[in-house]
Amino acid sequence: MRALMQRLCPRDFVQSSTFSFSVNEKLDMNARRLALDTAGYRNVTTVYERGEYAIRGAIVDVFPVGVGQPLRIELFDDEIATLRFFDTETQLTTERVDKVDFLPTKEFPLDENGIATFRNNWHREFSGDVRECRDYQDVSDGVAPDGIECYLPLFFSQMETLFDYLPSDSVFVLDDQTDQSGELLTSEVDSRFENLRYDFRRPLLNPSKLYLSRDEVRNRWNEFPRIQWALETSSPHSIGMHSVELPEITTNHRLQDPVEAFRKFIERSTAPVLVVAETLGRREFISELLQHHEIELTVVESFADFHVVRPSCAITVATMDRPCAKHDFVVVTEMELFQSHSVAITAKRRKNAVDPDLILRNLTEIQVGDPVVHLEHGVGRYGGLEILKTAGYPVECMMIEYADSGRIYVPAASLDIVSRYVGGDDEKLPLHSLGGKSWQRAKRKALEKISDVAAELLQMYALREVQDAYQYPAPDSDYLTFCEQCPFQLTDDQATTTESVIDDLRSNRPMDRLVCGDVGFGKTEVAMRAAFHVVQSGKQVVVLVPTTLLASQHFETFSDRFAAWPIKVDYLSRLRTPKERQEIFIKLKSGALDIVIGTHQLLSPAIQLRALGLLVIDEEHRFGVQQKEKIKQLSLTVDLLTLTATPIPRTLNMALENVRQMSVIATPPAKRLSIKTFCVEHNESVICDAINRELDRGGQVYYVHNRVDTIQETAERLQGLNPRARIGVAHGEMPKRELESVMSDFYHRDRNLLVCTTIVESGIDVPNANTIILDRADRLGLAQLHQLRGRVGRAQKQAYAYLLTPPQGVMTSSAEKRLDAIQAADELGAGFTLAMHDLEIRGAGELLGSEQSGVIEGIGYSLYLEMLNETIVALEKGEVPNLDKKLNSATGVDFHVPALIPSSYVPDVGLRLILYKRLANATSNLELDRLQVEFIDRFGRFPIEVNNLFRISRIKLKADQLGLGSVKFSLSGGQIELIDYEKFNSAKLIQLVQRQSDTFSFRGENFLTVQTQTENADASFTFIESFLRELEVPETEKAA
Repeated sequence: MRALMQRLCPRDFVQSSTFSFSVNEKLDMNARRLALDTAGYRNVTTVYERGEYAIRGAIVDVFPVGVGQPLRIELFDDEIATLRFFDTETQLTTERVDKVDFLPTKEFPLDENGIATFRNNWHREFSGDVRECRDYQDVSDGVAPDGIECYLPLFFSQMETLFDYLPSDSVFVLDDQTDQSGELLTSEVDSRFENLRYDFRRPLLNPSKLYLSRDEVRNRWNEFPRIQWALETSSPHSIGMHSVELPEITTNHRLQDPVEAFRKFIERSTAPVLVVAETLGRREFISELLQHHEIELTVVESFADFHVVRPSCAITVATMDRPCAKHDFVVVTEMELFQSHSVAITAKRRKNAVDPDLILRNLTEIQVGDPVVHLEHGVGRYGGLEILKTAGYPVECMMIEYADSGRIYVPAASLDIVSRYVGGDDEKLPLHSLGGKSWQRAKRKALEKISDVAAELLQMYALREVQDAYQYPAPDSDYLTFCEQCPFQLTDDQATTTESVIDDLRSNRPMDRLVCGDVGFGKTEVAMRAAFHVVQSGKQVVVLVPTTLLASQHFETFSDRFAAWPIKVDYLSRLRTPKERQEIFIKLKSGALDIVIGTHQLLSPAIQLRALGLLVIDEEHRFGVQQKEKIKQLSLTVDLLTLTATPIPRTLNMALENVRQMSVIATPPAKRLSIKTFCVEHNESVICDAINRELDRGGQVYYVHNRVDTIQETAERLQGLNPRARIGVAHGEMPKRELESVMSDFYHRDRNLLVCTTIVESGIDVPNANTIILDRADRLGLAQLHQLRGRVGRAQKQAYAYLLTPPQGVMTSSAEKRLDAIQAADELGAGFTLAMHDLEIRGAGELLGSEQSGVIEGIGYSLYLEMLNETIVALEKGEVPNLDKKLNSATGVDFHVPALIPSSYVPDVGLRLILYKRLANATSNLELDRLQVEFIDRFGRFPIEVNNLFRISRIKLKADQLGLGSVKFSLSGGQIELIDYEKFNSAKLIQLVQRQSDTFSFRGENFLTVQTQTENADASFTFIESFLRELEVPETEKAA
């Protein structure tokens, strides 16, 4: 309804600013670049957002306005060879097209004529001093400020509407809420106009200039054919749709025949069935899956083709998320087959959630001068990529600078021995000296400490293993009903985590599971489902939280969620009276209370529970040492579920996978929008505008001022700026009951502006609060900034965070870096990528103890985790960790051929570095296959150097798997280092040497010399690939 009522720019402006690209079209690149610039498109390195374009040799990427996906244009000389859409996250193409039309990036002209028309119309409408009007000044300077669309009519002599854009034979489909939507919009627009019309700095146009009235809309749609949806009608012109409900056809991978339900449905269906996939890739996946289970699908290009061909079962690509079953056809979506709203979208969301471990290993966003760790030489600084000539061929190397002007060059193919340094203040970081002993001493000292940690972790695991736990039954129909009452659909991560928790509860060992997820990603719902299952089985649940505020918040949340069930919930904190506490103690002991939520007081020996079954801990790191010890003792006998928003890298998960189960919720909730973050100097007009904008849409605002002595004065100043704001003040030095009252008022919307200290950091959840203003944000740590920003954006509204700072010269350089980082990392799930130094170190301290922080600073976080992992594996095998053993000795492969990514193929140095690192870190041929597809898709066909690089990477991977060291080979033979005889088929190797003694011979115990002549590099690669296959241990012997 809003689109129909809103006035739009005239069609002739859009038509005059629109252009297109077509396959086989001759392309004048300079002219098209000018056309893109004129239409408002921005030239960037990599395209991610609408209105951007990038030119890389014969590849041009553009994200057209008005098109759902960006476009990749591949040129052959001056002619367009292909047009393909691609995914911004993976940068991989999805489908081919023949022609794409480009709309302008803005709805108004910002050329000389457009600006002149705007200025003339402004003076006709408004009489104020234009020097006070920021929007007028910006447009006059050719800048389009945010929100300028509210002045759209000033750019044109006459406006049009959506009705003018539609063909005359368009059909309107109206539901029974249309009038109500129009009335709501009119009320909202009129109210906003009345509230803001007297602002001389930003005067508003009369709503009639921007919107049609409801009567005008009705008159316009009466010019078109109409269909009115209704649940019931007595009209003689009504038609019944006669659709039917589909039976259960979900794929169940636990069954021997996972698609049994779908197979039976097809066999019984008298109508042809069409399966709809989200993308071409998904179409291939579903086709292969069903074909594997002997269900053949006919591929059709469209529903029209399906209707003509009418195969018994077909598949196509389309954007549908609901099924349709009628007597003459059936359409099935991925939702019905896989119980996921969109597997493709889910996969994309998962790609959005970046693994922080890969940030460390792939050197993402690393800059020249940043610290890195070389496995053999220690901590140095990244000095850039340089091309060196060795034996007459070019090799691109990472240059690392060390103390005393030392430097080394690491070939791109060997970057797996280099990782990003995380562990301390990188500006004060002492660099190691090449050839010095300090790095080896640091590694040895770290390994000694790590051995103690690993032994302690394994001892705790062994103690838990011998304890018997209560085995909960399988979830019943009540549990399913409780799940269905959830107000939102779980993400795949949430669903998987919930299943894991229920499986843990059903086992005969005590659960100790850590659920790690960014703020607002739904950890509490997982805990509530576990609590329901435990209570339904006759046990009690304790929820332990770090602060009084969070106890009250969780009590509200749990009470609301369990309201429809005979489950008793209460909370215990210092705000409760002695009488209330005593009543809670009695109820816990008698079993009359099912769930109790509270602070560390719940760990008091005075509290006795009749049948404690589950202990839920929110943000364990915020508890003291004594409380942690008490928790550790309890965890040996009861099921323990810990929730944390602190990011834990995947390597730590691997290191502790046998000690503590871990689930990561990395997928944002459906329709969740990322928080728009602005870093601005303290400005009262900005503050006033931000508060007004939120209050105007019925929302609430946090204003964080972290000084108790001036917080009241700040609240009074804000009241003067926003007289209609209902302000509350909250800080830790207030009387506890007054603090609880203020927070309760804010939670229940009695107050709409909360002036507070960082006390709100601890997880309070107010979905209606979607703007946060952080005063003196430069004084806050990166973790605090991220946690505080996470207080907003809990609903499906766009949320805003304003970071107020003093003038730039007043801030420290580290404060500027923190603010740059928080502003740049505004994507959903940013907690998993943000602040390695600030957040990831804290994550290790939580799980391993704060005494480990000094060790981490010495060798870096990534190497610490790798050493911990190897030590745990050794101890589990009953081996003594070898303190002198080289960690992860890298396999070096050299074929005396150019193996690099030329700058003509990938011009951006930072991107080349990341691609090199991803190649070096690949752990399977599947990863290399995917990388190969991505390279070709993003940058075009391989030049010979990149082809060599991939073949070397595959040989390096196979050699590493077989326990081989360096592989050096040329056209006249070479040498192979033999390290671990247990990993390769040593008997086969001996036979090979005996049979072909003229080609193979041993040089000592650890080297194999190869004497052979090959015609070219391709023949050399083929020879070594064949040799490595010979050394593979047969599967039968592996199993033995």
